[in-house]
Amino acid sequence: MSPGHSVWTTVGALLAVHLAGMGAFLVTPVLAPAIGAELGLDPSLAGLHTALAYAGGLLSIPFTATLLRRFGGCGPARGRCW
Repeated sequence: MSPGHSVWTTVGALLAVHLAGMGAFLVTPVLAPAIGAELGLDPSLAGLHTALAYAGGLLSIPFTATLLRRFGGCGPARGRCW
């Protein structure tokens, strides 16, 4: 972090990244019935997105400590933005 940034700028940036990620994560199950009807998919597949997202999170847990040690607390969050 450069000397010109305050801790509140960092907290605000991390909050914005978190809100954007959760918004993208939560919009799919909400729109699943409409998406399924449009694409002709079975409505029972609506939970598949959530299951895959949580499975991905579970598989990434072993790498989190290494990423935090290497890049610090804000580095992995910056990577989510790209």
